[in-house]
Amino acid sequence: MFLFAADLDSDLDLFAANGHVQPMIESVTDNIDFKQPPHLFENLGDGTFDDIVPKIGGDLAVPVAGRGASFGDVDNDGDIDILVAENNGPAYLFINESDRSGSFLRVNLRGKQSNYDGIDAEVTVTAGDARITRRVRTGGSFMSNSEKTVTFGVPVARIDSLVVRWPSGQIDRYAGIDSDQTVTLTEGDTSAIDNATRSR
Repeated sequence: MFLFAADLDSDLDLFAANGHVQPMIESVTDNIDFKQPPHLFENLGDGTFDDIVPKIGGDLAVPVAGRGASFGDVDNDGDIDILVAENNGPAYLFINESDRSGSFLRVNLRGKQSNYDGIDAEVTVTAGDARITRRVRTGGSFMSNSEKTVTFGVPVARIDSLVVRWPSGQIDRYAGIDSDQTVTLTEGDTSAIDNATRSR
């Protein structure tokens, strides 16, 4: 289970891989299945969520004995794709082709005093009226590891400011960053942004 901006708006949506832990559960009760479809709860922006898997259908709605899930931008288009591991079965890769509500900014961190990947750093972007904070994580689902790149869905084409709070206590500030790209930021060096990848 993890939170991410599926449609690149500034709200975090929730994905959960499902599947019962008892393979023979259907012999005990007739209202619970061993294989279950995942849930993708869209954040409606008003404190409520809507499970959109039934609307999407297709392969995403197929029941599996899901055990773990990880995320990353597999096709390098700026949005997050999902990989689900099945118990004693194959892995399923779901490429995100949802309609976008905004632009994106993807941020890689390179620590100097902090750990190299910037794990546990806090990244805050301000874009228009939106102020969004994400923390660099790697896990989040059972026996799964996700990419360390932080992805922001932003409502405008330019980021007004970006602040990185590193685990070391160092605070780096950047301004005027174009969206729809991946940038690499090095701890303590605010003189340049490495535009590692331009997408879209």
